[in-house]
Amino acid sequence: MKNTKRALLLSVVSMFLCVVMLASTTFAWFTDSVESTGNIIKTGTLEVEMTYSDALNGTYADASTGKIFNYNLWEPGYTDVKYIKIENKGDLAFKYMLSIIPEGDASILANVIDVYFTEVGNGFTAPTRSSMGSAVKVGTLADMIAEADGAAHGQLLKTEAITACIALKMQESAGNEYQNLTIGNTGFRVQLLATQLTYEEDSFDENYDVDSEFAVTVTNGNDLRSALDNNGNIIVNGEMNVTDTVDVPSWTNAPAEYIVDATWVDSVTGGTYILDQASRYGMVARVSAGETLSLSNMNITANSQWPLYFSNYGGELSVTDVKVTAANGAGIYPYGTNGTTTLNNINVNQERLDPAYASATPWAATAVATSNGHNLIINSGTYVGSKWAVYGYNSGSNITINGGTFKAPKVIQLDGVWSGSNTSIATINGGDFDGAIVLDWGDNAPELYIKGGNFTNFSATVNGAAKLVITGGTFDADPSAYVATGYVANESNGVWTVTVE
Repeated sequence: MKNTKRALLLSVVSMFLCVVMLASTTFAWFTDSVESTGNIIKTGTLEVEMTYSDALNGTYADASTGKIFNYNLWEPGYTDVKYIKIENKGDLAFKYMLSIIPEGDASILANVIDVYFTEVGNGFTAPTRSSMGSAVKVGTLADMIAEADGAAHGQLLKTEAITACIALKMQESAGNEYQNLTIGNTGFRVQLLATQLTYEEDSFDENYDVDSEFAVTVTNGNDLRSALDNNGNIIVNGEMNVTDTVDVPSWTNAPAEYIVDATWVDSVTGGTYILDQASRYGMVARVSAGETLSLSNMNITANSQWPLYFSNYGGELSVTDVKVTAANGAGIYPYGTNGTTTLNNINVNQERLDPAYASATPWAATAVATSNGHNLIINSGTYVGSKWAVYGYNSGSNITINGGTFKAPKVIQLDGVWSGSNTSIATINGGDFDGAIVLDWGDNAPELYIKGGNFTNFSATVNGAAKLVITGGTFDADPSAYVATGYVANESNGVWTVTVE
């Protein structure tokens, strides 16, 4: 019996020690691992080069720093033969477009300059005095200038290049009326544009860049004006200081410093614009029904009454990453019935309104204004006005604010409409607002619906039949007088939050 008890005690102790030892160890499992190292995400390079020479086997010069055609004593029968080489210097395939663009009006001289063009290949014979050789007449210089889609097209894969012969010949039949004329006010440009080609493939096919478009880079005001005469995208590189103005066609013929028309161009990207003239308009954008236009990555400083003035009747205008410093006038003014303008990450500092402008339009002291039944959507950005941040003028508008920072003595003002069928209606879904709200009166009273956002220095002036309805947001003053039925403003530490009751 004694031996049995001793054996049982030793068994219990052994079990205890096993449990203790097991608690201080870990279980072992079968394991393995695989690592894929050196994975690469690297963008390719799209780089095109154009050089030219007087002879097929001559020395080629950089076309971006020289004049391919440079002679000022043309006469009937004169022929200028040049060879251009287009090379793919990057590692991405591209398609290209060659255009001839006059610097200003082309003049009738372009009608009597014949253009011969052919790629140099096997069996090519060079032009001579008696024969144009393999060069093929493709039209007159006027025909080439009129080609909105370019005078010549092609594509080059990685490391590929082509050489082409271009000859210009003045027709022998040209009479005295063609004397003392030029192509363009100061000449013309041979422009080469390149963009992605549907060649490289991703996980699905080679069509991910099928919608790529040509874009031209400009570096000064004259380049921009010239480029706007041609369809496509424009990339502005560098700073532009404008010292002259042009009349705005089809309106009041008031002077503007830039005109961007959706009929001419799809988008303008980049650049610093110094608009020094004290004109009525700075940069004017025009969009008609069914058209689209985008402006992005711009830095604009203007002394004009309206630095950014958008005429948008039935089109779609997108403005993204644009900074506007309005030294003497307003900020951004989009208007036009049935047009829609969307502002993304805009920074407007409307510092003051010059007395000369104030005498005519005192309500121009605003960061963003709109009218004429326009649809304005503000998604983000900072909008600071000397009197108003956002103003819907008395011809009606539809304003939606989803976010952004807004600061002015009157942060939001909507006018009533005394004539016409438009009504000013605004909806605020979010954003930070510092200033008062004013709703004026008229035959068609304005309406403001606040569904979210943060409001400081809050006060509301609601005249006549104007309507202010609040269903959300936070306020530093009691907004209960305007809170919708079924909602309530609860106060905590001086802040009123509107929620469902």
